Amino acid sequence: PPVIGSDGTVYVRGDKLLAMNGETGDVIWEFDYLRNNKYEQSPGGAPTIGPDGTLYFGGNGRFFALNSKTGEKKWEMELPDTTTPAIDSDGNIIVGFGGNTLIAIEGVSRSIKWEFQMRKNARKFGLSSPAIGADGTVYIVFANGKVYALDGKTGTMKWEFAAEGKIITTPVVGKDGIVIVGSDYGKIYGLNGQTGAKEWEFKGHGKIFWSAAIGGDGTVYIATGRETFVALDGKTG
Repeated sequence: PPVIGSDGTVYVRGDKLLAMNGETGDVIWEFDYLRNNKYEQSPGGAPTIGPDGTLYFGGNGRFFALNSKTGEKKWEMELPDTTTPAIDSDGNIIVGFGGNTLIAIEGVSRSIKWEFQMRKNARKFGLSSPAIGADGTVYIVFANGKVYALDGKTGTMKWEFAAEGKIITTPVVGKDGIVIVGSDYGKIYGLNGQTGAKEWEFKGHGKIFWSAAIGGDGTVYIATGRETFVALDGKTG
């Protein structure tokens, strides 16, 4: 999906990462991350913009930090199969890679602050992109149906929740701290962000392929199956 900067610039990743004028569609700059195609175009998720305007994204087995105004590369590091990154309140980049590992990268020094790894033989399942709660808790979904909550400062696991079926959606956190995920068994879960306890569940009309969106009043909007769209009360499901 595209990302929109505070000045209206639209960033979208295809064979190149493009920055476009949001009013005219004119290309402002482009960054060819496939120049040295060592990894045969491995996936890398959507870009994310940090609080200082740095643009972070992965592709072709590498992870990049770019100046969002000019497209100039600030740095890169080798990370295969990265997720869409998330940025915490301290400017650390939280990103999954390799299908089974989540790390926190200090944005300036590029040092690794912590690492959380699922079981090594589980790469085939893959990771969702991370989400960060208001208190800094990091939420990540492992595609075999496990939801993890990690301490954002240390990467220590706070709790885990086992859903019915696989989960292929990114978790979404509401204002009240409820974490919303959906599984391929067609169930949507509302989890307590502090404890991992299931507050509610809703049985949809088919597999949940897409992440939810949460309105300002807490209403949860999500597609279930291929032809049904529902609005749920975020407190009760």
